Amino acid sequence: MNNDSIKEMLTKISQQLESVQIQLDDMQKNSEIGQKEYLTIPEFSTFAGIPLSSGYQISCKNLIPKYRFGKRVLFKRVDVIAYIEKHRIASASEIHAKAVNSLINGGHHDA
Repeated sequence: MNNDSIKEMLTKISQQLESVQIQLDDMQKNSEIGQKEYLTIPEFSTFAGIPLSSGYQISCKNLIPKYRFGKRVLFKRVDVIAYIEKHRIASASEIHAKAVNSLINGGHHDA
């Protein structure tokens, strides 16, 4: 191996290590956010996996209960989870099973 190929290999390894470090930092940040009881708008956006602009829109439209301290806005994590789960879309198999169940029970939904 010549010096150029060794330098090239070391550069690639260095880039890969930087990428791994970034991923580890993101994982730690997400873990810390997941443990907090109250989230800022940027933390809420990260936690929910949505763009920051969507987090601000949700806040401005009061779609989730929030706490305001001057300009600082906080969301309770349980409220964020409830908001996310409220927007759940049933899978095709769940819709099919519900339709079959409804037909079997003569249109009654509480079976």
